Amino acid sequence: MDPTLIGIFWFGGGAIFLTCYTISNHPLRKLGKDICWLAGGILGGSGMVSFIMAWVFLAAAGPYYHFPLLQMLGGVLFVSALVLYLCAMFYVGRLRQPKNFSLTLSSEGPYRHVRHPQALALCGLTLGLGLTTLSKPLLFGLPIWIGFWVLYAYMEERFDLIPSYGSRYQQYCRSTPRLFPAFKDWKARPTNFRHRAKG
Repeated sequence: MDPTLIGIFWFGGGAIFLTCYTISNHPLRKLGKDICWLAGGILGGSGMVSFIMAWVFLAAAGPYYHFPLLQMLGGVLFVSALVLYLCAMFYVGRLRQPKNFSLTLSSEGPYRHVRHPQALALCGLTLGLGLTTLSKPLLFGLPIWIGFWVLYAYMEERFDLIPSYGSRYQQYCRSTPRLFPAFKDWKARPTNFRHRAKG
């Protein structure tokens, strides 16, 4: 089978898993942090594995462009986005043991500057991989990939965060951009919000 079609299949699966994850996360919170950690890990982890598979097949599909300098910049972007993603996961507790997982919001680290640093990192990872490999199927699909992560950030707020935290989360929204940091006022960002966990 064509690797491009396989990549599209895996992308669809990842989108379904992560959409189910963000819709179910609000009810899961009511069952306690252990259930939320486990179920969220299964759904969110399955979605991310599916997306990784999609990246692999689309990056391997070819044909390719060849611009070494652009590929080098793509590699730097990919590594930087990966660091941001792991840092964001650490701050919300997904890289910790269940006993150390919390349903509190941390506005520290990357969450001080944007409300969805993981979605921002995944945009960077996809773009970085596309530029590193210069695979045409992956490059041509970038608007869909990035569009999904932007939509996912909106869905997470609509189905999980606002229902879970109401006016407290809306206050956080007023002080912190959703996806792209406002560099000019980083120092003004408050750090006293602690009422959310993400996957």
